[in-house]
Amino acid sequence: MTRKFEISMPSLNLHLPLEMLTGAIAIYVALSIYLFKPHLIAFDPWRGLFVPATNFAALGAFLLALRWVANPGAAFFSGLLYGFGPFTLGFAMFHPASAAAVAIIPWLFMPAAFWPKTSKYGTAIRAALALLPFVAVALFFAIAARYSFYPVPIGEKFHVTPLHTLVGPLISNAQDFPIFNFYHVAAGPLVMGLLLFFRLHRVGTIILLIAGVALGLSSAVGPASPIIWGSIAVLCVCIMIGLGLNGLTVASSADSIWVSLCGFVLAALALICGIEANGRTWWAWTALWYLLGTAAVFGVLAAAIYDKAWHKWRFFALAVLILADVFINSRITVDKLF
Repeated sequence: MTRKFEISMPSLNLHLPLEMLTGAIAIYVALSIYLFKPHLIAFDPWRGLFVPATNFAALGAFLLALRWVANPGAAFFSGLLYGFGPFTLGFAMFHPASAAAVAIIPWLFMPAAFWPKTSKYGTAIRAALALLPFVAVALFFAIAARYSFYPVPIGEKFHVTPLHTLVGPLISNAQDFPIFNFYHVAAGPLVMGLLLFFRLHRVGTIILLIAGVALGLSSAVGPASPIIWGSIAVLCVCIMIGLGLNGLTVASSADSIWVSLCGFVLAALALICGIEANGRTWWAWTALWYLLGTAAVFGVLAAAIYDKAWHKWRFFALAVLILADVFINSRITVDKLF
């Protein structure tokens, strides 16, 4: 009998087979090679650090997501969208040290996330540990500023307007990046994940999301650029997407209203992009991806209404679409930025 190795934390219901961890790392590395290989010749040594930063960010978000997402396969997509989403890729516009700051944030949240809540003063300790990323990042930028080094312009904020920065990276200009966006198909799981977080009363994560958005939109406080704080909101959303993907996978007829809402949001985005297309290729391309996501989610809805489990097939359909969405459109995004 072959022995299976896994990372196991029973108190947190965390069991991650080693082969799944290595598989996730392999896909992240393969994607980074696929994305950046055409541009490596033009990279100076410093800018080349951006490549491992994306992998480090993805792996950190993947492991952190396991705290809330029971399905490691769904958590994998949290890491994928954080490390290789339009937001993190957008830091290619700045010094590579800025991407390193974004990459370290999921790892800095791990002590708070995995500290046993049942331990003495567990809740208070976790709340205190949740401040670690804020302190560490602020300290990093403060030290950098003492040497007149600013990895990100101090005035750089979240780009949440105009419309095109929200609905798709392909119709955004290079100067719009980093943008608060997660490609296309993931919008459906995001809606489900957001609903689940509220239903499960994940107050701490919701507070972090609101704080990240607020700080990302605010004026700079100290030498740290507001856009860096926005990465906390992006991380929270990526975890919600992983949770939502798992939710869509196991949804039953009792959840049909929630699933239909996910489908209607995707359909509305497809309609908006279709109306805006008017002969413009990237708007039409974006609308197509939202339509594909709509079809997949309504397929899940049909299975849920008729109480067909088909959990593996549901996950497979959504996972393949999101993976294709990321692989194809992240390459287009990187080519635009570099």
